[in-house]
Amino acid sequence: MYYYNGDVYTGDWKDDKRNGEGIYTYVSGASYKGHWVNDKKQGKGSFDWFDGTKYEGNWFNNQRNGYGTYYYADGDMYVGDWKDDNQHGKGIYKFKNGDIYEGQYQNGERTGEGITNFANGDKYTGRFLNGEQSGQGTYIWKGKSDIHWSMEI
Repeated sequence: MYYYNGDVYTGDWKDDKRNGEGIYTYVSGASYKGHWVNDKKQGKGSFDWFDGTKYEGNWFNNQRNGYGTYYYADGDMYVGDWKDDNQHGKGIYKFKNGDIYEGQYQNGERTGEGITNFANGDKYTGRFLNGEQSGQGTYIWKGKSDIHWSMEI
């Protein structure tokens, strides 16, 4: 099916709606490949943006919902839970520099309990709020096992 705006859909149809497996290619170069229910992305699928960003995982009602992996164009990666197109629940974020965060997310931000293992060997365990270390936590410097820092913000 060719759309007036230049988008293209190839796949299964039922009752004149996208239903089943299909590929939707946007004129921008982005594309979705996966399952459709009543013209909406739903079930397993992958979305590739034109800049190299990619999401593979579960969809519900045209939004990322459930479990999925998001590959950023800059080399970062998030693996974990999604709700209404946002990272929400438990997840792991791997930064291209080697840092790794594992913990809670709310509405796309590191919020709640989490651990950051830094590429240089340092480690932070504690609370996060809106993506920042906030509240009670412990910071351990590599090679300095006797130096711990706890903070309450």
